[in-house]
Amino acid sequence: MTDPEDAPGALGGIPASFWTEARAAEHRLLSLDYDGTLAPFRTDRHEAVPFPHSMTTLSKIVRSAGTTVAVVSGRPVEELDAFLGGLGVMLVGECGWEEMLSPGVMIAHHVDPWHVAALDHATDSVASRLWSRRLERKRASVMLHTRGLPTGEAAKMLEECESQWLAIAAASGLRLTRVDGGLELRVPGRDKGTTVEEILRRSPARTFPVHIGDDVADEEAFSAIEGRGLGVRIAEPGTPTRARGRLASWIDIPLFFRRWVDVIERRDAS
Repeated sequence: MTDPEDAPGALGGIPASFWTEARAAEHRLLSLDYDGTLAPFRTDRHEAVPFPHSMTTLSKIVRSAGTTVAVVSGRPVEELDAFLGGLGVMLVGECGWEEMLSPGVMIAHHVDPWHVAALDHATDSVASRLWSRRLERKRASVMLHTRGLPTGEAAKMLEECESQWLAIAAASGLRLTRVDGGLELRVPGRDKGTTVEEILRRSPARTFPVHIGDDVADEEAFSAIEGRGLGVRIAEPGTPTRARGRLASWIDIPLFFRRWVDVIERRDAS
């Protein structure tokens, strides 16, 4: 029987040189997105549960001395903790606005009241269109979710919402971005790139950074580590990205973790 890791295309988007570089590093940072990376997308976000085999293998990496693991997501930390609290990893929510660096110790970065008011206004401006169940208001952002809708309906909703939020973004300085599965209006100043930079500053010297994610927000992290680590974009071939590596699907994540354990843990144990 063919090992799935040896199947054509499996992990083929990861440069062969990466495993040599990561294995030789004195220390590594493995930062991961949640939705679409550790867990599959679900229309009901509370059903987006990580694949058990991924968690089993990732726990081996977490227990190693040579790698720091962080989950960096757009979700609030409270939600990440509900799914991953027993894993013992650093949790970063809302793309950097919330952090749980150790279990039970939460850091919520200050959000300017002016931006809070602008987010409230943006939420109210579209809530009357019966989109309330599609809106997710967080501390530093508001998100319109269109996942699960027919293509035409989703496109119309995005266009109408974008027309409302463009003026609010221009007046307030909020960042408006189309993301996979919706539209996000977010407070500037912190993102996945600044988050990864901060974690690296707290890490041992010469830490080799790896970030894996599937969304446009992950491009900020890929840019932050470009030239000194590996960004891995989970996306279809041809998707523009700053990442040096690529995986076809979140289904490949358990294979990536297993290869990490086989190649890097063996080095650390030797």
